[in-house]
Amino acid sequence: MNVYQIDTVIQINVTFYDVGLNQPADPATTALFVEDPNGNVTQIASNLIVRTGIGSYYFNFLPPEPGKWIYKWEGTGTVIATSKDTSFLVQASDLIE
Repeated sequence: MNVYQIDTVIQINVTFYDVGLNQPADPATTALFVEDPNGNVTQIASNLIVRTGIGSYYFNFLPPEPGKWIYKWEGTGTVIATSKDTSFLVQASDLIE
């Protein structure tokens, strides 16, 4: 599990693939879900997700609180795929509140 300090921008990346062709492919829609340390799940607005190439996307996330965070990508359409649940830990700072 990756560990970050609070107030660090975390780039959350994904690449979707067409499994039959074994190559990157764009889904019709792309969604990112983020669960905070309290168990609240938020879907990130699609206009905040950045496409960098065929099948490749990212979102810059600034976690507002320390704890264990989980995210999952989902693609729909011809390319239907989800990522595994991925978690990371955000540590509080001894110097900054």
